[in-house]
Amino acid sequence: MGSDAFNGNFISRHLRQLDEIATSAKTKLLSSFIDAGTMAREVLDDERPAAISVPPMMWRDSNDGLRTVRAILSAIAEKAIRFESRRGDDTAACTTELRQLAALLASAVSEVNRFHLLVDM
Repeated sequence: MGSDAFNGNFISRHLRQLDEIATSAKTKLLSSFIDAGTMAREVLDDERPAAISVPPMMWRDSNDGLRTVRAILSAIAEKAIRFESRRGDDTAACTTELRQLAALLASAVSEVNRFHLLVDM
């Protein structure tokens, strides 16, 4: 799977809980890898982002992202953590997306690439 095919909808939906898991695992927050500047430019689109103070694009170290995702996946497995939403049990979908993200990050590490996450608004 390439990065263009990855959507991360369930990760986005459960980001707060994933950050709590990261905190308990003593690793970086998954939300710390979100590129707010790029997201702001996409939201503002034609509303002249130059007139507003928008942070620059932020690239992150793929090794840091991979360590974070692996630590979160490990904590989920060790503690049998569940992800619930009004739609029901999202655990399988969320962990599948986390494994997909880990694979993308492992590929980025092997190719010495940086990364950032974007969240649909």
